[in-house]
Amino acid sequence: MYKAFQLDFSTFDVKTLQTYLTVGKQLYNQQKALVQKSLSSYLDPDGLLDGSKIEEDWFPQKDFSFDVFLSHSHKDEELMIALGGYLDKELGLKCFIDSQLWGYSEELQPKIDKACCRFNEVKKTWNYNDRNVSTSYVHNMLMVALTKMMDSTECFFFAQTAASTLKSQATQTLSPWIYSELSISRMLRPVPKREEKVKLFESGGQLRTFSLEAKMKFTPPMEHLVNLSWYDIVDWVGIVKSNYQYGNNIHPLDALYQLKGLYK
Repeated sequence: MYKAFQLDFSTFDVKTLQTYLTVGKQLYNQQKALVQKSLSSYLDPDGLLDGSKIEEDWFPQKDFSFDVFLSHSHKDEELMIALGGYLDKELGLKCFIDSQLWGYSEELQPKIDKACCRFNEVKKTWNYNDRNVSTSYVHNMLMVALTKMMDSTECFFFAQTAASTLKSQATQTLSPWIYSELSISRMLRPVPKREEKVKLFESGGQLRTFSLEAKMKFTPPMEHLVNLSWYDIVDWVGIVKSNYQYGNNIHPLDALYQLKGLYK
């Protein structure tokens, strides 16, 4: 990851964004991997599930290449899908929306529970301790996958909305996932952006419903985020299109860095 940004949605033209929802949904559906494999395919000769293979199939990173990682509240999923459509159509940027992986974990969890956590098959009851362990397994695989995906994209965008942070304190959140993603975005090593990577090479060098959200709040690191308003977004698109018009094929993310004065 090269840079992290905070999208100030209090300034955003949501009505304009919503006109890109159809485009965003098409992209979102195209990016979904085929993850409906039976757990029996992951059993080794000793009858143990191979967690690494499950993670590779259910939380895939290798099948797609993305420019931007979108971190958001699950309540804003449709808005983020529309934003992904906007950034793709207007700037040619591919966005990974983190709720894609949340959705995969929701499908995976009951499969593992059914295979490993049944207490009474007839009464369809669960072993409480086993169920806690299986949840920790899925959450750990999800967090590893989110970290890998975040690290592989060039930019991290956090959507600051009424749903993602507290009204009384914009630097706090009720979501443990947002807290985790912002913390990871702060700790990830900064990596060279595109052309710098090439030069180095050439030189040889809750998921959806989380029961604790109403009782626990988090203060994630946010000081490293560069603020992006809707006016910045509009200026950004205008700069890129103006450059293209005059034959200067500047990369959209380079135009963003220049707009925000991020080049040293």
